[in-house]
Amino acid sequence: MDDRGAGEWNTIYLLVLAIIAAILMFGVIKPMFSKGASYVSGGGP
Repeated sequence: MDDRGAGEWNTIYLLVLAIIAAILMFGVIKPMFSKGASYVSGGGP
């Protein structure tokens, strides 16, 4: 396998990892924000 092919695969792997990281972050951050918003609007505990 030549260097150009390896470079293309590295780019694809980085892209896939970035997409997975973004999905995980949205999955964690969105519930935190909704929980925080309800906490603020509800006046706390």
